[in-house]
Amino acid sequence: MEELPDDALLRVLRFVDVPSLLTCRLVCKRLRDLALHADAWRHREFGGGLVEYVGSYCCMCPVLRLAPCLRVLRDPTCVPRPANTCRSAALAWTSCAAAELRLYVKDDTDAGTAAVAILRQEALGRLRRVELVLAHGPLLQVSDTMACVLLATVASTRGLDTIKFPSFSLDDSSVQIAASLSLGGATPTPSVKHFECGYLNETFLKFILTAHSATLETVRLNLGVSGMSCTYIAPLLAGLPNLRELSCWNLPGLEAVAACASLRDLTLTISSLRRHRRGAAAARTAAFLSRAVQLRELTLRYGPINLTASVSGARVGADAIRALASTGRSRLETLFLIAFDSEGEQSHAAQVQALIDALPSLPALRELRTYLNVKQENDALVLSITPTTAPALQRVQLGLADDLCVHAWFHGDAFKTVMARNPLLHFNLYGKTIYCFKKTCPSCARGCHSVLAEWGRIYYVFCHDSDEKCPTNHKTRTHFFIHWVHND
Repeated sequence: MEELPDDALLRVLRFVDVPSLLTCRLVCKRLRDLALHADAWRHREFGGGLVEYVGSYCCMCPVLRLAPCLRVLRDPTCVPRPANTCRSAALAWTSCAAAELRLYVKDDTDAGTAAVAILRQEALGRLRRVELVLAHGPLLQVSDTMACVLLATVASTRGLDTIKFPSFSLDDSSVQIAASLSLGGATPTPSVKHFECGYLNETFLKFILTAHSATLETVRLNLGVSGMSCTYIAPLLAGLPNLRELSCWNLPGLEAVAACASLRDLTLTISSLRRHRRGAAAARTAAFLSRAVQLRELTLRYGPINLTASVSGARVGADAIRALASTGRSRLETLFLIAFDSEGEQSHAAQVQALIDALPSLPALRELRTYLNVKQENDALVLSITPTTAPALQRVQLGLADDLCVHAWFHGDAFKTVMARNPLLHFNLYGKTIYCFKKTCPSCARGCHSVLAEWGRIYYVFCHDSDEKCPTNHKTRTHFFIHWVHND
């Protein structure tokens, strides 16, 4: 080891786990110095479940006291922590400079600790990304005052390129922070490229979308139904010259955002509440999609997810799909359709027919993803796919009904027909029942494709010879639950 240069030892130490790396300090003076070298730490993610346990809670102190830097510093939320832990002081006084902070906030104490941690990391000079996860529902005990302190701290932090306040509200209603947000004279140099927010505070949203308008590229706003009345957001989005990816509800004035020439990826949640399904909300969705011919990827989903408050979103989606194809100039390459509704088998019929009619007007479409509840709708959709109606289509992802045997479906006439017409097409099939094992199922009774019974719930199915001119590597498993299956 004495003959190895420091650079070689550092490359080895990069693969040593944190407890062992800290122990190396006790071996000799040379390893002591190398174990605390920035190159041994700058790639590491620490926190959450990756911490040392002290008594009944997890302690971050050893790393925060000794490590010079980290790629990601996460809050240890894996176990309950007593109120008198050293966490707050360790985050406030650490000399460990992190490039990314991920903090969990459930009460005013957490909010104060998070604000202090952000200020400390800003002072250390490496902080570029901040993600704050707020507890959901009754677990969230943060006062409006402390929430605004936290928002103001984030808004005034200089040098950030990513700000995330993700919302996990199941009813798609954002947390509204009504207290006035005081930002003083904060005027940071534009730097934020990626902004995600699920919490409604007008001052904060306006500040971020205005102060960083020159640099913002990705904006995700999960503001729920409460955001449907916000008239100030869409004009600010329309003024972002580099906006590339947008996720939002069909906000008032959204049609103006279609003028963003750089916009390529849109996830649009369409309100299916009765008061939004007709009139201006539906009209602006259609107007936006008919103008946004520059889109390459589009995800349409319908909310609220709370089914008791929802009427059919798929009927709204049919109008949206028709608008998308109305110009004949669409360059869309990926289309993903998701519907949350409870109207049974008829709820998707209009959307499926609209999609079938629209396919010839989407000549660049390469990937189609949709979840349909009825076998007849799946059959009708796939039978409409031909080299004429969808010349560029390479992959179709279908989410099949829970009571439908996926194995039986791809042995059926509809699947065989579409693959005979489009031999290079790939299907990604997802369902609850992959292999039903029922004696009454002719396909499963054969015992073929036994791999379906052994692994996961997602399969890529293809029928052509693997040596044909196909750009897809069929031997590659892109995910633990995804496997290629050849159907002959």
